[in-house]
Amino acid sequence: QNIGYGILSLLYLSIFLSITGLDCCIGIVTRIWKNRYGIYSQQFKTSSRQAIFIGILVTASLFLSSKGLLVWWVELTLILLIVVVEIFYNIE
Repeated sequence: QNIGYGILSLLYLSIFLSITGLDCCIGIVTRIWKNRYGIYSQQFKTSSRQAIFIGILVTASLFLSSKGLLVWWVELTLILLIVVVEIFYNIE
C-alpha cells in the first residue's frame, strides 16, 4: 500500500514496453505472413504504431483500474480516442 511513485512508474513503464514489444512482434510476423511481397519497413511502421496504441490502452486501463476510476464509459472513450487517432494516421 505504501509504494513510491517511482516504483509505480517503473511498473507501468515495464508493462507498456512489454505489451508494445510483444504486439509489435506479433503484428510484424502476421503482416509478413499475410503479405509476403510487401515493403517491410512500411509493415514495421504500421505494426509499431498500432502496438504503441495498444500499449497505451492497456497501461491506461490498468492505471485507471488501480485507482478505481475504470468504468465502461471511460474505457469506451479511451478506445474511441485511439480509433480516431488511428483513422487520422490512415488518412495521410
